[in-house]
Amino acid sequence: MSAVNTKWSKLDGATVEAISTIISDTSITVLHRWRDNQRRYQPGHDVLRAFAGKLRNKLRKGQPFPPASTQPPGTKSAAGKSGASDGRREELSFESIVDSIDSMETMLNPLLHSVGLLEKQKAKEETALEKEYETLRTLEANAKAEAAGWRERMRKAHPLAPDPRKRDDAPELDRLSGDKLSLVKKESTPLVGVFSDATDEALLSISKQVASHMSSIQKNMQPVQDVPPAIAKSRAALQVVLQTYLAPQQFERILLG
Repeated sequence: MSAVNTKWSKLDGATVEAISTIISDTSITVLHRWRDNQRRYQPGHDVLRAFAGKLRNKLRKGQPFPPASTQPPGTKSAAGKSGASDGRREELSFESIVDSIDSMETMLNPLLHSVGLLEKQKAKEETALEKEYETLRTLEANAKAEAAGWRERMRKAHPLAPDPRKRDDAPELDRLSGDKLSLVKKESTPLVGVFSDATDEALLSISKQVASHMSSIQKNMQPVQDVPPAIAKSRAALQVVLQTYLAPQQFERILLG
């Protein structure tokens, strides 16, 4: 009862007339089926007229009526107030209902068309995404194969070849290539003959001659003894530069011939 007292309200005159019109039209349809039977036609006519009259009187006296299922825009509920319409008259009008259905269908058709376009676009994007995934899988497989080949080439690389993975090892290459490389012994290094323990005079004479020749060769090599370290440093520097600007395959081909 609380919902009836708070939400239900009486109908305005136009809404009552709309209900009376609906009952009258329905009565005509029922009585038309009894048109050939006077014994049932007249009593039915009297009952329907009495029902329509009593219902009209109750509604005009303020009989509560449930609110409209959908209220028109900008219209507030008229519960407990007389003379106000809150959409119930429109719901009782067949023409208004048909117009509302047509209006909703007019708005629905573009939406359905949009849904169809979105579904087509979705299918297109899914196909493109699947192609992207296939490309990604191919790239991953190629990357793994390239990494495996790179590791295999590194394993088979020449022991003296610098590590291509290191780009900042030029000072280390210079140090290893230049400072430690020496083709002749320093002057402070004592010369020890191979036949120093021999007792044969002829052999000792030959060894002395060989030592003399070696001493002469060392003296002749002194003016150019700094050339091999310089060549080694230049070679190391050239390798670093080539390694920086060339691809690994080109670098290996040039380095290993």
